[in-house]
Amino acid sequence: MRGWLMGSVVVVLLAIMGGAGSAHGQTGGTSLNLGHYHALVIWNQQYRHLPSLNTPAKDAAAVADLLRKDYGFTVRLLLNATRVQMVDALADLSGKLGEGDNLLIYYAGHGYLDREADRGYWLAVDAERTSPANWVSNADITDALRAMKAKHVLIVADSCYSGTLTRDVAIRAPEASDLARLAQKRARNVLTSGGLEPVSDVGGSGHSVFARAWLDSLRSNASVTDVTTLFAGLRRQVLLKAEQTPQYGDVRFAGHDGGDFIFARPGARVATLSPASPEPPRLPGREEIRQEFGTLALSARLAGVEVWLGDQKVWTSRTGAAYVLSNVPVGAHRLVARKDGHRDWERVVEVAADQRKEVLIDIEPLGPAKVIKIEDGAEMVLVPAGEFLMGSNDFDGEKPPHRVFLDAFYIDKHETTNALYQRFMDATGRPAPSYWSDAMWNGAEQPVVGVSWDDATAYAGGRVSDCRPRRNGRRPLAARMAGSIRGVSSGTRAARTPLRAG
Repeated sequence: MRGWLMGSVVVVLLAIMGGAGSAHGQTGGTSLNLGHYHALVIWNQQYRHLPSLNTPAKDAAAVADLLRKDYGFTVRLLLNATRVQMVDALADLSGKLGEGDNLLIYYAGHGYLDREADRGYWLAVDAERTSPANWVSNADITDALRAMKAKHVLIVADSCYSGTLTRDVAIRAPEASDLARLAQKRARNVLTSGGLEPVSDVGGSGHSVFARAWLDSLRSNASVTDVTTLFAGLRRQVLLKAEQTPQYGDVRFAGHDGGDFIFARPGARVATLSPASPEPPRLPGREEIRQEFGTLALSARLAGVEVWLGDQKVWTSRTGAAYVLSNVPVGAHRLVARKDGHRDWERVVEVAADQRKEVLIDIEPLGPAKVIKIEDGAEMVLVPAGEFLMGSNDFDGEKPPHRVFLDAFYIDKHETTNALYQRFMDATGRPAPSYWSDAMWNGAEQPVVGVSWDDATAYAGGRVSDCRPRRNGRRPLAARMAGSIRGVSSGTRAARTPLRAG
């Protein structure tokens, strides 16, 4: 296990170097110019202050060799790199890469997840456990990618907790005719060995499980393919051998625009990417109907929100994550979101052809019930939170008048009956109040009378421990409001125990 909240990340940065390789996917006689391919392979294995890892050197060397020999990449190696060297390499690429370049980042080394900040880091060889001074954050990487002019940038991260770099994205296998379109659009993608969990450093015949699957996927490509297609087979292979789930999506806030990273073997020919055939002649009286699609980009303020598109569940939200669903048919679609303790959220959204529709799911918590029934069967109604003026200038003991804020609370819908109070006396052994034996006042369904302040306080506290509304499905730990809401008759005035003000 790549431990201490760490993991091996393999990053291949397509670095600009002299004689950079270029690729041309042959499409039925038409050449698809994919530009120059460069790679910087960073591997960190021999750490100064942290445990050393087992496989990064082998993983990165094998990936670099395959990229160079099979795909024509120009590869630069950065071994056991310090933070300064890693950041300088990213900055150097930002200054050198152009629109005709492709960049792949494969980093092998320790990783760390700050769970409170939901931020991941790559750890340089001079990183220390107790200080982030020599950690490279997701924000550092994202900023570097956003500044680069390269059309396609891919990060491949074989790392514990590497899923913090990517958004949740709906991945579909592209049509063959999509490759030319994907190649023309800007891409900022990341392929990770797992989500927010530790990943294996071994288990792949001298490599990590993920590195072995990545190498196998690249070798299996006979001509031209995109990473989305490679990902499907890679994911299955990893799931069969390890308790980690690879992720693939676009890098958050790095300038992704719907493209994908294309791998093309030199001289490859792809018959399925042939130019479009001539349109058939239109028949008189017939209208041509063409299916059009758009994109939905979903985000939610809360984690754990389940989202349905029509009758199909498509996503469960994560903190700080978005979800991009492509190839959504043009037209109106019903979105529904649900989360325990919250009101169902529902919207009808319009998807336009070749447009991206942004939807924020702002699901609201359920408010307290307006009427509840407690253990003894009595109904209680909600009194909303609010302020009232307490005190009086007419009496010295009540000066000065001042405003008091009360939390929301429940109060009996009806006065407490003798029958209910009898059950309280039987359970606690408390003596009967005044007038208990008076036939004028002791009918079972009559309100109880003659109750003292102490009687009322004991009765309220004994019947229900907390009558304040629940927040987010839980009662506040400090709740001791029961006595404030149990109204019982004491002669001509109602006795209530003190309310907590503040």
